[in-house]
Amino acid sequence: MKKKKIIEEICEKYKLKPSYFTELFNIEKEYADRNMETRRGIYKEIKSKIDNWIR
Repeated sequence: MKKKKIIEEICEKYKLKPSYFTELFNIEKEYADRNMETRRGIYKEIKSKIDNWIR
């Protein structure tokens, strides 16, 4: 099963917007090439994004 199809099924099941996953994956991708010390801001950035969505 392709990644896009899996994401669509999860989003449909839990009533989420697929664009949320796209944005979260983009954040992770930005941090992917960094070492662990410089990745530490990833959780803050993800939390900020989710906080904006639930407002």
